[in-house]
Amino acid sequence: LRDLVIAGNSAQMADPAFMAELMHWLRFNPAAAMTPGDGLYSAASGNPALPDWLAPRLFDMVFTARAENAKYARQIATSSGVAVFVSARDEPEHWVQAGRACQRFSLQATALGLKTAYINQPVEVSALRADLAALVGLPGRRPDIVMRFGRAPAMPMSARRPVTCRPVRAALMACERLKVQPPLSAMGLTLQIGGFLKHLIDRLDDFRIRRVGPLRFDQIGQLGGDVRRGFHE
Repeated sequence: LRDLVIAGNSAQMADPAFMAELMHWLRFNPAAAMTPGDGLYSAASGNPALPDWLAPRLFDMVFTARAENAKYARQIATSSGVAVFVSARDEPEHWVQAGRACQRFSLQATALGLKTAYINQPVEVSALRADLAALVGLPGRRPDIVMRFGRAPAMPMSARRPVTCRPVRAALMACERLKVQPPLSAMGLTLQIGGFLKHLIDRLDDFRIRRVGPLRFDQIGQLGGDVRRGFHE
């Protein structure tokens, strides 16, 4: 998995369009993050807050493929585990279902005191998706999200737009058209993935987990003893 992340990251950093979009979304200090209420706040990924006049110049000097690849290798090596969320079919409804599964995982991880971080390069670089699917034992399927998890210090959070803003409302309307429940429904989210993560957190310190899954989305909705019996050491 580390090699796929590094290959994807190297491809992205060699792509001028990707780097231009990344710079567009980066917010280097609290004022730059809170004014638009969106973007990637640099402190959320462990980088210092910097004034707008200085940050782009330093970014070009220190943000290199070699440094970033070494960082990702360290982060993966020190994570307690990695979750890969895979769609059953390459269709919008199943993309949303994969997102819902990821959301349940993330929220329950937070409730249990774990931290999560995306390492999505193997799905963002489409040429690597097939290799990732084969790696997790699901050849021919569509991996959608890759997330590492474990124990770590709390980090600052990125700003988020309110639910009333146009892009968020448009996303909820798209869920309605697809006849799927939006990730945050009016009834609230049932965190039934808790049994799964509770089983993991009880065993993180001895580092005995080697592989979990694969699990179907419907299983994530009713995780318990039956699913835990499917774990592989």
